[in-house]
Amino acid sequence: MRRTDREMDLSAAEKALEKGSFGVLSVMGTDGFPYGIPVNYVVKDGFIYIHCAKEGKKLSDIASYPRVSFTVVTRSDILCDKFSTDYESVVVFGEAVEYIGEDKGSILFEFIRKYSREYLDEGSLYVEKMKNFTSLICVSIDRLTGKRRKGKSE
Repeated sequence: MRRTDREMDLSAAEKALEKGSFGVLSVMGTDGFPYGIPVNYVVKDGFIYIHCAKEGKKLSDIASYPRVSFTVVTRSDILCDKFSTDYESVVVFGEAVEYIGEDKGSILFEFIRKYSREYLDEGSLYVEKMKNFTSLICVSIDRLTGKRRKGKSE
């Protein structure tokens, strides 16, 4: 990292990853083009989980090229007078696979807990109803870097 003064320590980067509301999953497309797609996600037991349809471009690209990056921006405020940005972001490098496990429902429930905390009972029913129609992508966190500039918000 060129600007080491803006590098976040591992603990701060992990916290930023967990608090983000969406990330961009970047894969190498089977058509030879990189493909980045904004997604909701959860972090559980040291892995990133992304829900998706049972088939599609993400899954076919990952099956061919499992190495991915995942980017989360938790803060981005323009500092007009400094010609800069107050930001916080993390980038993960790892490998992605389609998750197949007995606890798929509990992982999907983590999305309810993160994004719809006020509707846990309804969410539990929704997960039970939809879990067989949903795939999960599991991304290993092989390397994690975080970077931020302190501005107005800190």
